[in-house]
Amino acid sequence: MRRRVVALLSLAAMVAGGDACKRRDKAPVELPSDDAAPAETEAIEALAPPWRPPERLTAANDLLIHWLVEEGSPGLHVRLLLPLHHARGTSGGAAVVAEAMAIELRRRLQRVDAEVELVGRPDRVEVAIHGRDADLDVIFASLGRVVSASDPGPLLERGQAVVADGANPATHEHKILGALVGELTGAPAERLDADGVRALPAASLTRAWRDLVDPGRAVLVVHAGRPAVTAALERLAASWKRGLHLGGAETSALARIRPKDMSSGTSPPRRLRSPQGAPLKLLRADSARSGALYLGRVIPVADDRARGLARLAQRVLQEEFDARLTIVGERALFVVRLPLPRGGGKAAPAAEGEGEAARREETEAIADPRVRRLARQLDDYLEFVRARHNRQRLAQAAELWLGGRMVQASVGGEDWTGLWSDSIDLSTRDGSISGALARDAGAMLGASPEELQTWSQRWLDFEKGEPGWSWVAATAETDLAAALRAITPVEALEVE
Repeated sequence: MRRRVVALLSLAAMVAGGDACKRRDKAPVELPSDDAAPAETEAIEALAPPWRPPERLTAANDLLIHWLVEEGSPGLHVRLLLPLHHARGTSGGAAVVAEAMAIELRRRLQRVDAEVELVGRPDRVEVAIHGRDADLDVIFASLGRVVSASDPGPLLERGQAVVADGANPATHEHKILGALVGELTGAPAERLDADGVRALPAASLTRAWRDLVDPGRAVLVVHAGRPAVTAALERLAASWKRGLHLGGAETSALARIRPKDMSSGTSPPRRLRSPQGAPLKLLRADSARSGALYLGRVIPVADDRARGLARLAQRVLQEEFDARLTIVGERALFVVRLPLPRGGGKAAPAAEGEGEAARREETEAIADPRVRRLARQLDDYLEFVRARHNRQRLAQAAELWLGGRMVQASVGGEDWTGLWSDSIDLSTRDGSISGALARDAGAMLGASPEELQTWSQRWLDFEKGEPGWSWVAATAETDLAAALRAITPVEALEVE
């Protein structure tokens, strides 16, 4: 499926499901411990990719290559990872560059029936080619001709027109998420505006091309049925000249593509619904149907165990709430969406559960039924986060997500390069990439109910856990803005 890059920071969590992909002979995988139960070990082996450490090469033009070998596979997958943090200008320029490359690659690869797709990742764009191993020379030659274009102007004009035509107006959700990401990280997610894309000058787009399409900053990941074809790589390097970056090229894939670390934002770390709570920012919505509240935080995930717990907590929460998680290296961005109730009407009954009586009594004392229903949702969220979920529930959540990830790869033609890209975001050094998904699976499947409960209460409890929360809402009901003072300090309400 062709995916146009219209948002370069994705916050949506993958909803997993389906059957596991076909079994193969597996290479040894690195397990997080030696005392894993047999059933757990079997699950890890079934859900982790069967790859060995890749061949790692650096071409004469400084291009870094990770070559994954699946002996005898008839397919070929080539994925070019282009980091955005080096590029000057706007994300609109980056999207135009990526679209221009994809358009020209599709034109050149029509005769071999190869598919080209664009994928947006945190602070990078990926150009992926899916074809046959027998067409390897043609695919590499076509890639070389595109990235080595001496005058990309005509390509950029076509890409600019396509991106502008496909740039939909920002929805309220995009605006809310952009505002929340800005509060948490200091770097709001940019949305493409059709008029803004059309207005990008040719010189700006050419500069974006030179910044992005630079072999000394890029990483090429290949999944093929044979070892690295050095002749094809040498021809690619000969045509694709080194860019204008200063200094020596990074020899680590993570050093090249890892985005700037997400910070905790510029405002003081806060909790929610407390006397010194985080300010609640309200945005004007055009329709009451678009009303929603988003709350989130940045979570440190310094090791495999913490990353596995973050992923598992999100998957369990996803059973009851719209919970989203993006993990990049040692940082994770966690976001929960709650719909804002509309109008008056009858108050919904309070959710069942033990809960904290004092908090429930305070919630039921709220006069406005809309705010009362929202406060109940927040109460329900806190009860869920603080609860102990049994081991069976945790195992089911983990296996559904891990299985869904592998099914997605299987449906996509057994493309290991996409999974390799996932692994990069879970790694802290190049040597740990090949085992990252196995460790991710092991950490999720090996977590105990008590361990998850302790972790969730520390990082996901916005009243008693670690500070660092922000929240943003959008509503068309102007009176709701004032009513929300019942759940947040009066002086903290900001309306835009």
